[in-house]
Amino acid sequence: MAKVPQSFRHPETDRVLHRAVRPMEISYKGGLSETVDAPGWYPDDPASSEEAIFSPADCRITDRVFNKLKAIAEGFLPPAEVRRVRRRLRLGGRPVSQVMAGKILCADPKAFRRYEAGDSVISRELDCLLRLLDKNPAAFSELPSAQRYLREYDGGSGSQTPNFYD
Repeated sequence: MAKVPQSFRHPETDRVLHRAVRPMEISYKGGLSETVDAPGWYPDDPASSEEAIFSPADCRITDRVFNKLKAIAEGFLPPAEVRRVRRRLRLGGRPVSQVMAGKILCADPKAFRRYEAGDSVISRELDCLLRLLDKNPAAFSELPSAQRYLREYDGGSGSQTPNFYD
């Protein structure tokens, strides 16, 4: 595996940039903000931080915080609440996994992984559905897609483990 260099020159200004972690304030619509430790390539002078360069992996950290702030500001469930509600749901006596929740509630097996990680903001429709299911978890088994899951995968007995990756 190739070693990552500890410094390189900025492609436009030719200033030397070093790999570092610095505090960065993320804000959404001026009202909500959070400070995170953002990894990236920074110049020696902290006043010149606008010349910093971030890799896609570096941006993932700030994007997740931004998505969380956006969800809160827009009135949607933040990632931790999405996870809490999903874990509270049960189907056939078993906890509902991320893949199962994605298949049953929004036809996308990877959706809850993205919502809970903060990679995507939950849709308004799914937000409303999760809020209703949080108030009445037993209603989850009444959804047509949940009933179909019970019929197709284990006949309602809980004896078979479904393979959601087929």
